[in-house]
Amino acid sequence: MAPTAATASPQTVGHILPHEYSRSGASTPSRSLRPVHGRGFSVQLTAYAGHLPGDDLEQSRLDTQHQAIKLNLGELFACPELVRAALAPRDDRRPAILDVGTGSGAWAVDMSKEFPHCDVVGMDLVEPKAGESGPSLPPNCRLEVGDANTYCGLQPEASFDVIHKRAAEPGIRDFHGFLYDCARALRPGGVLLLASGSPQMYDRERNPFPVTDEGEPGFTYAQRTFGAVYEASLKSGNRNGHHSFLWDDWIKSNPNFEHIEAKFDYIPLGEYGTDVPAAKKEAARKMRTAFAQILDSFKPMLITAGMDQETADAWVKVSIEELTHPETFPEGYVRWRYTTAIRKDTPFVPRTDLPGPVDHSKIRIVVPRTSDFGTGPGRVEEFE
Repeated sequence: MAPTAATASPQTVGHILPHEYSRSGASTPSRSLRPVHGRGFSVQLTAYAGHLPGDDLEQSRLDTQHQAIKLNLGELFACPELVRAALAPRDDRRPAILDVGTGSGAWAVDMSKEFPHCDVVGMDLVEPKAGESGPSLPPNCRLEVGDANTYCGLQPEASFDVIHKRAAEPGIRDFHGFLYDCARALRPGGVLLLASGSPQMYDRERNPFPVTDEGEPGFTYAQRTFGAVYEASLKSGNRNGHHSFLWDDWIKSNPNFEHIEAKFDYIPLGEYGTDVPAAKKEAARKMRTAFAQILDSFKPMLITAGMDQETADAWVKVSIEELTHPETFPEGYVRWRYTTAIRKDTPFVPRTDLPGPVDHSKIRIVVPRTSDFGTGPGRVEEFE
């Protein structure tokens, strides 16, 4: 029988290291943000291209996105049987959960409520807003400020039973090395949860919307703007968003993981068809709201890449207006990619190879513009 999170033997329980900021339900943060083109970014960032803000607007958007994902999945995580087994109550210790790039802290707070016998840590580069009222933060939840590039590597070996990362890959420079850090911080039998959303829309056949010019077939303002955002990210040199296309292979080559599962989940941007469950309707409404709001979060990236303020304002405004009218907007979906892996019940094997260059030449998150591609809609070259 394949080992599961429940049958794996524990190692010595580690102690989670405090970082430069740590909050339980008894204190309230004050965010350290630097204004960039009308939005607030972490003062720890030295470059802003490819990154999202950390201000209240973005954290509220992340709350909405979190609710949409939860409603559409019907759970807080993929592969629920593995996660619940890993977090089953034990007599010898309290299970521990880490949320890397926790954003607003919504996932960490929900997990602490669903698993009150577990200790939950959410960390991000900017102070999470969850629990700012103080005592409302569950007593088994702690929110910290830290850098995802170093956080797991600083933890004692075998500290966590579940490590979760959702949509934080743009800030992780060496994702291959990050996976080794996660393996080291996980207890044998622990579960790694990775999730990433694509900043573009898909049709009913799961093909990406084309990026076309106004007046051409298939044109939408929103997809045009997402295409411009992606090109701005490439121009900046930040290709970390491509990691989700590569991490399955990196995990398979990592000697510390086994039983890897991957899946896609498509969240509708409207109520399509009849007899749609109430939860799916609400998921669509919330994802449509979050997807429209992220365009405003992307605006500083467009301006940093050279688009003038007036044009960026106009493009984002008309795209948001388009998305807020699902009755006239084409049937569209947002795709989320989930990968789950189990930490082997063997001693940790450290990485032996040095970080090397990643070949990004065959990877695109957003299709190229039709006029740039040649004939017909551009297609994303994807690693399935």
